[in-house]
Amino acid sequence: MKQTILLTVLATAALDALAPCQGVDVSMTRNPLPGQLVEVTATKVSAAIVDGVAATTVQQTLQNFSPIEQEATFLLPLPPGATADKFSMTVDGRQQAGEVLDASKARAVYEEIVRKRRDPGLLEYMGQGLLRARIFPVPRLGKVEVQVRFSEVLPSSGGITTWRFPVRSATAQGRGLCRFSLLGDLRAQTPIKNVFSPLAGLDIVRDGDRHARVSLELQPGQVPAGDLLLHYGLAEQDFGAHVLTYKQGADGYFVMLLSPKREWPDNPLLVRSINLVLDTSGSMQGEKIQQARAAVRSFLQSLKPTDWFNVIPFSTEARPFFAEPQPASADKVKDALARVDGLEARGGTNIEEALRFALGAPTPDCFKKAGGSPTIVPITVFLTDGLPTIGTTDIDTLLAQAKAQNGAHGRIFVFGVGTDVNTRLLDTLAEQSRGDRDYVLPAENIELKTDALFRKLAGPVMSDVQVRIDGIDTMDVEPRVCPDLFVSSQLVVVGRYRGDGNKAIRLQGNVGGKTIEYVFEATFPAAAREHDWLPTLWAQRRVAALLDAIRMHGQQKELVDEVVRLGKQFGIVTPFTSHLILDEMQLVAQHRGVADGGAQTFGSAERLGRLQAEWQRGGQAGLSTAPDAPQVAAAAKADADRSRRALEEKAPETGDAAVGQSQALLVLREQSQVAAPMQGSLGLMQRRVGDRLFFLVQGTWVDQRFQKDQQQQVQKLVAFSDEYFALLRARPHLAPVFAFTTRAVVIDGNDVFEITGE
Repeated sequence: MKQTILLTVLATAALDALAPCQGVDVSMTRNPLPGQLVEVTATKVSAAIVDGVAATTVQQTLQNFSPIEQEATFLLPLPPGATADKFSMTVDGRQQAGEVLDASKARAVYEEIVRKRRDPGLLEYMGQGLLRARIFPVPRLGKVEVQVRFSEVLPSSGGITTWRFPVRSATAQGRGLCRFSLLGDLRAQTPIKNVFSPLAGLDIVRDGDRHARVSLELQPGQVPAGDLLLHYGLAEQDFGAHVLTYKQGADGYFVMLLSPKREWPDNPLLVRSINLVLDTSGSMQGEKIQQARAAVRSFLQSLKPTDWFNVIPFSTEARPFFAEPQPASADKVKDALARVDGLEARGGTNIEEALRFALGAPTPDCFKKAGGSPTIVPITVFLTDGLPTIGTTDIDTLLAQAKAQNGAHGRIFVFGVGTDVNTRLLDTLAEQSRGDRDYVLPAENIELKTDALFRKLAGPVMSDVQVRIDGIDTMDVEPRVCPDLFVSSQLVVVGRYRGDGNKAIRLQGNVGGKTIEYVFEATFPAAAREHDWLPTLWAQRRVAALLDAIRMHGQQKELVDEVVRLGKQFGIVTPFTSHLILDEMQLVAQHRGVADGGAQTFGSAERLGRLQAEWQRGGQAGLSTAPDAPQVAAAAKADADRSRRALEEKAPETGDAAVGQSQALLVLREQSQVAAPMQGSLGLMQRRVGDRLFFLVQGTWVDQRFQKDQQQQVQKLVAFSDEYFALLRARPHLAPVFAFTTRAVVIDGNDVFEITGE
């Protein structure tokens, strides 16, 4: 999701000839020419955050495409409540003056630009401060490098500190003309426990307890669905727990972030016993067996002296390196490494015997340690590229056998290599043992994926994790069963809640063989609007978990009904909902008074093109061209028909589709970031803004909650009129909707407003 960032550049005398742009100031220019003359071609943002104070540098390249020099205006909305205590601008190495406008002064600037440009994009930043500077000259057919630096004290609430960057503020028609990159450096004297962003694509790398780095790269044409947000929480305790909430009405939504400290000391009473079970059947020949050998070497080199281990290759039969797990002494590891080159791909696939040997392995006869006996952490890493062909081949029988043999309650981490695997077998093995799953596609490297797992498993901290909140009713919490916590892990728990107030969060689990409970304080507000992406995040993870259960255990009515309900409410396309979403669009259209229910009626191709640009501004890549209305309607109907047929079809267990479904649902189920707006023809007719869902009805975006009996209550307002801005000033929470479109029917409490074009 990329964009031309916060600089919107235009030769202003050509105003009437230019396409609308967000964040555009109206500046005087010499030698005016028609057309857009100056554009931002690249934007780099760097942020240094130290103990709650951020110094942010924005570097942009301005390209003048005209044969005469031009003047441009730089605009940068400030985050809510932020004050830039330092502001400097350098243009091609020369210091240049700029100004900082507070929220009250900035409002007039925002309104002036919105009125003149007839474009609502800047409305999202009404009520915020503004950095503004004029840049002259931008040489003819030349470039100018602009660098802006400002610092701010970051807002903090409930133990969470937030850095915000208005990526979309100058996106011309949502086109995202420039390359965008972000590099962030986060440091604190107090240990950083949780780092979180709802923006997909942001990479977060932790470096010890007090340092983290973030990065993001966006290609031209990608526009984010919202501002770039980075939340982080500090804590001195062994574990950190931080909560973000959103609540309007009786039910609220929360996301809870839980993580152990990064510098967790080794516990001599915590001993890992790891079995690496490796498929060496004939189908592993060639590059796969070479990568598998490298994965085994990586595994052996990741072992600690306190570990116990075994390597269990299998094909027609299991051929373990050792009769039972061995201590990871230098001699034993050297012995195992010497056997790796002898691994060959041949024979059939005897999964039954391999799992029986691994799960039924005797508990290591560890030496007694001072202070008590060690706690054994049994782990099985199971890698296979095929279906069972020898021994027990029935999937249900294999699963029952594995469950019975896993008396030590060991975690099973599975890797499916390629697509000729049974995803129900592998996914259920991981699920019923509280392990995890992953797949290595033909173009991917086995060693890279297994190496990442071995690094994660190097630091077990807490098993049998349970989380509860005192005095709050929580519902529909995901994940239902919490995974184990490792040094490098962060547990993200989402759910709904009723009630409010300061409450205690209790984190309980097995740490070093003992049941330990940690208690944290958190606030659950009676009303909270800020994190409006939270309902969508919760719905994504909830739907993914339900679909996963349906895929592996069959269609149970209550699960399907819940998927349908959430799909319709949140606009999530699933095999059970896309046709229902189309039906819902038709119903809203009829309430609107469109007799034929023409929710997908766009009008001319030219108008569809404008709607497409509007959709892009909200973060949707959409269609590359502007087809006519019948084409879009036909594509939407085809989507719906395919999803209807999927209702009667059993989920595939093998092949490309099965692996693709498993991977996609795993990502969505564990998603800590809000997914991009849905793709495809339905996506062009549906848009979610915060906790509101809109359907496109003959060129107007209509609130999903709109009912037929509300027709007489509609209050009409002309976009950019005095009444329009007065309503926005009185109800600033409607700004995201106003910024999204100039044609909408919006429900706010008991009132219904229709924003119309001129």
